[in-house]
This record gives sequence, C-alpha cells and structure tokens, in this order.
Amino acid sequence: MTGRRGRGTAGYRGTDDSGITLIEVVVSMSIMSFLMAIFTVGIVQLYRSANHTESLSTAASQLNTVFIRLDDEIRYATAISRPGSTGAGYYVEYLTTSPGSRTCTQLRLNTAAQQLQMRTWPQESPAQATTWRPIASGVGADANQPPFALDPISGSPYDRLRLRLVASQGGKKTESDITFTAVNTVTPHPEDVCGEGRP
Repeated sequence: MTGRRGRGTAGYRGTDDSGITLIEVVVSMSIMSFLMAIFTVGIVQLYRSANHTESLSTAASQLNTVFIRLDDEIRYATAISRPGSTGAGYYVEYLTTSPGSRTCTQLRLNTAAQQLQMRTWPQESPAQATTWRPIASGVGADANQPPFALDPISGSPYDRLRLRLVASQGGKKTESDITFTAVNTVTPHPEDVCGEGRP
C-alpha cells in the first residue's frame, strides 16, 4: 500500500504572529489621547474667545443705548446742574423746555444695582417725579473719577455734560467717555437747577 499518501505534517501550516501587540495598542492609545487633548484645548480656547467677544459686545451695546437715549434730550437742554453724589449713587439733572412746560430730568448711577437710571418731574414739583427707570444695566463708575462731570459755560460756549461709565458683562469690562453738548445753554443759570429733586 505504498501508493497511498500518508497523513503527515507536510500539508499543515501553523499560525503566525499576525495582529498587534499590547505595546502597540498602548502606544496607539497614548498618541490618540494626546491628539484628543490638543483638540479639546483648541475647542475650549475657541469657546472662551467667543464668550469674551460676546461679553464685550453686550457691554458695548449697553453703552450705545445710553448714548442714543440721552443724546437727543441733553442736546436741547436749557440748563444742567452740577453733578453730586450721595450714599445711593451719583446724580445730575438737566432742564428741558417746550411751550407751556418745563421738565426736569434726573440721572442716577445706582452703584449698588449697577444701573444708570432716569426719572422726570415738572420743574418745582419734585413730588410728581416718576419712578426710576433703568437706561442701562451692568454699568458702574471708574474707580478714579466720577461718572458725571460738568463743563460749564465759562469753559466753553455751551454747557457740556460728560459721562464716564464702565460696563461689565460676564467678567469683561469696557469703558465709555461721552460728552453731550447742550446747545441751548447760552444763558447763565443756577448750578442747582432742578436740584429740588435730589436726595
């Protein structure tokens, strides 16, 4: 029976070492973790940058609201009082006139509430003053200078009211220094005009 092929090991192929080792897995995971860490840091930085930009934009928007609201009123004021301060904050008043009416407007920077507020009343009738209305929130004063300053007629052709405010939003701050010129203040007036409504 020599013609019969015997069963031996000639036709057997053993398994080889194909695949990846534990060391290769660890190295691959380490590299992937490093790349993911870099990616995560980049995303966090982008997120913080976006928040920073948004916070500054919101703060600047508050200051822009102040300018738009006050520019038309103070521009045509006939008198501006000398600014002052009390425990509740900083104050300044201005007088606007129209046929048959004289209206006092008082601005208050409420430092505790961080609001710029406004109220009005007929001149010499402070008991009829309106309630305080916020113009802007998240605003305060510079630590080294008051928020309201008056440049009187003696220093320029007209009274000029200067507002220096600091707006805060999300831990970010932006400063504003605006001067309003009252073109109708050509006649000297008492420095305490509309002062009857001041605390």
